[in-house]
Amino acid sequence: MMKSIKLLVLLVPVMLAGCSVLGSGQAPYSPLEARYSGSYEGILKGLTGESAARLVLDVSEKDGSAAGVLTNLRSNKSYTFSGEFIPVGEGGSLSARLFEKGNRHAANLTANLGLSGGAAQVQGQVRTVLLGQELMNFDLTLRRVAQPVPQGQAAVSADPLSVPLRP
Repeated sequence: MMKSIKLLVLLVPVMLAGCSVLGSGQAPYSPLEARYSGSYEGILKGLTGESAARLVLDVSEKDGSAAGVLTNLRSNKSYTFSGEFIPVGEGGSLSARLFEKGNRHAANLTANLGLSGGAAQVQGQVRTVLLGQELMNFDLTLRRVAQPVPQGQAAVSADPLSVPLRP
């Protein structure tokens, strides 16, 4: 029994090294994923007024999926989501169900991802859901505020006081 544990302890680093070598040739993002995965800020506008919103989005071109968190900054409520991402030309469309507190279906999101003035943008609608019925529509307009730094590259900034988040 003790020999088995010692052998396992010795083999774990070898197995992990093999995993990192095999996966190291793949880019972490396609150009489309790198363009649209990230943080967005903007507004939600509907019958109850206007509210600041933040979206953290991760899209997968290969899997045709999207996931993230939408936060209403006025109410401080956050909604997790996962759904479908369909690449269309230089952008794509997004369709997802939003969940409050992890399990309550609170809203549906449909949006288009595109470029506006060279910056990534998300435009669409959030429709609140109660008892399985869509109730209120909110127009969503968000612009990209942060770009991921590709692995192995330093962040470039015009501000000499800023520090790169990734080496």
